[in-house]
Amino acid sequence: ISETCIHFGYRSPGSVYQWECLYNKKGPQTLLRLCRGRKPKNGQTTRQESRQASSAPKTEPSFTKRKLIVKDTTRCLKKIDSLEKASKKELAQVIYGLKAKYLLKDLIDALPISMSTYQYWQNRFEHPDEDEEELKAVIKGLFNYFQAEYGVRR
Repeated sequence: ISETCIHFGYRSPGSVYQWECLYNKKGPQTLLRLCRGRKPKNGQTTRQESRQASSAPKTEPSFTKRKLIVKDTTRCLKKIDSLEKASKKELAQVIYGLKAKYLLKDLIDALPISMSTYQYWQNRFEHPDEDEEELKAVIKGLFNYFQAEYGVRR
């Protein structure tokens, strides 16, 4: 065990001994299921357990939830015929609006947008560009100056 620790540069011979005992008793598959770190306290799930739960085959309720999400999304995007034609910004706005009704994870899984793209647009919604704010103020000032006329006879 000490030679193995020296060869692989591992500092804990006690762990290597435990691994060897597990391998001898239960076989190599047991070592593949081991988690790094300490054992969880108070019944908390480990990362590996949560991964196994999330990688479980999707059941029928998640499929119906996905259909509901797509239906609500197309209802929000009235001008666009399909989700594929929607821009990422529009999808992010729809997700931002539907967050109260559905879980964010379900929305991201159901719609053709990644989590990082959604977070990018969410950040842009919360902190708009200063240049755009100035331009909007100028346009609103001109609109009010010309007494809410567009410059074309009605």
